[in-house]
Amino acid sequence: ELLACERFPEQVCVVEERYLTIPIGGTTAMIAADQLYKSGPGYVRSITCYSDATATAGTIALLDNTAAGAVNKLWEFDVLAVAYNTPFTVQLQTPFSIGLYADFTTTADVKCMVQYR
Repeated sequence: ELLACERFPEQVCVVEERYLTIPIGGTTAMIAADQLYKSGPGYVRSITCYSDATATAGTIALLDNTAAGAVNKLWEFDVLAVAYNTPFTVQLQTPFSIGLYADFTTTADVKCMVQYR
């Protein structure tokens, strides 16, 4: 009997990872301000950030929440007043239950992309 995920000749089951990058209701994957990604439970794989100029000091946090605040932080990054010309990626690989919210206290000079489902 053939399963939906099975490659018959090799007799293996292949599971592909698939993630969203555009927030629900959004139009772009690269964000630079507070953004609700998803309400309800899910999984966040990673966040990639960069800037093309000197950033304004502040923080960027991913929250298990549906609004900005200091609770349920999944990840937080202290933005220094330097340029992040080389993108950096942080692998979080963690579930959330309330929602996924990106909370920026820096100005719109650092852009980030979140992979989630």
